[in-house]
Amino acid sequence: MKRKYLIKTKYGIFNALIWYDRSDKLYLVEVPSFQKTMTQGSTLADAKYMANDLIEGLCEIAFDDGKIVIDDEGHITGKGKTARIAGPVTVYA
Repeated sequence: MKRKYLIKTKYGIFNALIWYDRSDKLYLVEVPSFQKTMTQGSTLADAKYMANDLIEGLCEIAFDDGKIVIDDEGHITGKGKTARIAGPVTVYA
């Protein structure tokens, strides 16, 4: 059964779905904010650590491409100058 965990990173807080796969004897992790991304860990703590590492790596790649990242709580993070945005925001990818 997939359980939702909040993963706190230096770029914000993201949801991760973590479940135990009995056949592989691993905890599998999916991060819905980043499409088609998964990682794994041998323990639940290891899976959470790997989720943090995956999210931070993907954020750094996005920053290198000049993009911003919006975490699951709506906080905006980016490299360089990022304009302050007030009110509702629509982001198209």
